[in-house]
Amino acid sequence: MKDLPNGLSSLDVKHICKQYLIEKNASDLFDLPIKVIEYDLNGNGDGPSGFLADHQLLMVLVERLLTDGSKKQDRLKFFLKSAPAAQSRLDYITEIGVFAKEVNVYSVVLPTLQKYVHDRYFAPRCYYSKEDILVMEDLNEQGFRLGTGRDGIFDMDHLKCCLKALATFHGSSIVFEEKSGKSINQTYPLATTENAYPKDNEARTTNFMNGTAALMELIKVLPKYKSQLDLILKKFPEKMKLIFEYTKTSSEFRNVFQHGDLWANNVMFKHFNKRPVECRFVDFQLTRYAPPIVDVITVLTIPTAKAFRSQHLKELLDFYYQCLKDFVETHNLKLEDHLSKAEFDKTAETFKIIGIIESLLFSHLTILPSESTKSLTETSDGFTDFFNLYRNEIVLKAFKNDSIYRERLTDMLEDMIESYIL
Repeated sequence: MKDLPNGLSSLDVKHICKQYLIEKNASDLFDLPIKVIEYDLNGNGDGPSGFLADHQLLMVLVERLLTDGSKKQDRLKFFLKSAPAAQSRLDYITEIGVFAKEVNVYSVVLPTLQKYVHDRYFAPRCYYSKEDILVMEDLNEQGFRLGTGRDGIFDMDHLKCCLKALATFHGSSIVFEEKSGKSINQTYPLATTENAYPKDNEARTTNFMNGTAALMELIKVLPKYKSQLDLILKKFPEKMKLIFEYTKTSSEFRNVFQHGDLWANNVMFKHFNKRPVECRFVDFQLTRYAPPIVDVITVLTIPTAKAFRSQHLKELLDFYYQCLKDFVETHNLKLEDHLSKAEFDKTAETFKIIGIIESLLFSHLTILPSESTKSLTETSDGFTDFFNLYRNEIVLKAFKNDSIYRERLTDMLEDMIESYIL
């Protein structure tokens, strides 16, 4: 058996397994002893660890005593997420506070919100949370998969499944506030403090500036805009900076508890007959308290193309609002009393640019071909080198050599330039 990460004991593993088995068997009578026969840790079989955490699979063989006196063995699998071992990444996540926030979200906030959704789960069940470790159900083991290929594009079915789950998530926030008489941001300040785009955080500000600079290098190689290049490069950084204002808690519009990091790999789906029927959100490290449209327009822009949005955006916005309305009505609330359709439509127009800004900031990293990102995961200095030194070089090379990367980034840049700059 491999050594467990610091902070997680063999007794903890036993308690995790027992909690899982009680829940799985849906019985309050499960009070019989279990014995951990063995456990092991393996790397996440779905790919490399994320940028902001290390991922492993915790596999446990347990033996339990049944009510008839017989014994039964079960092989259980859990998803273990821990603060990164690489010092460069650890320093980064410590400075922006993402892991402490996610532990708080899973241990305190989500269990509270889950009380209002019954069996309409929108996040994986968490069985252990402490300091730098989270142990959750393995969504892959439960039949959940990503909804896209490397291009990061969702089809209509996946978007609607995602929006329905997002409406449940946001709706639970509204219900909590109305039932408790307390605001989410006052009740859970750690979970709602902005750490994706805080103006006073050097690491995030530097990352934003480096990302903007890399995107400007891509604009320079787009032949379509050669004659207007100076004007575009002058206006582009100022448009990008709007993200710092539009992700703040609003004093004008209704706010909800938000995921804050909704790109394709943070949304997982269970399928039936090849169609998505359930959705789970993962990676709650950048949660915030802001108008719901910030999450909505992000997930409707990052995994879609400009032509698709031109045809279907209004339909999908209306679909989300209806799902939100349906959910809050199950708690005897009228959505119009808390977020009118007129207000929601106004935020959709006002905040629309956020979607394309987030698309550019996320996708110039997340759609990179695997050979471009090896430096992030294979060397201790790779993370720092990529984010601070070689980003321009890497994205330009990918743009030149990889058709998926070039087509997706060109689509996003053209949308930004033609919709908001020229």
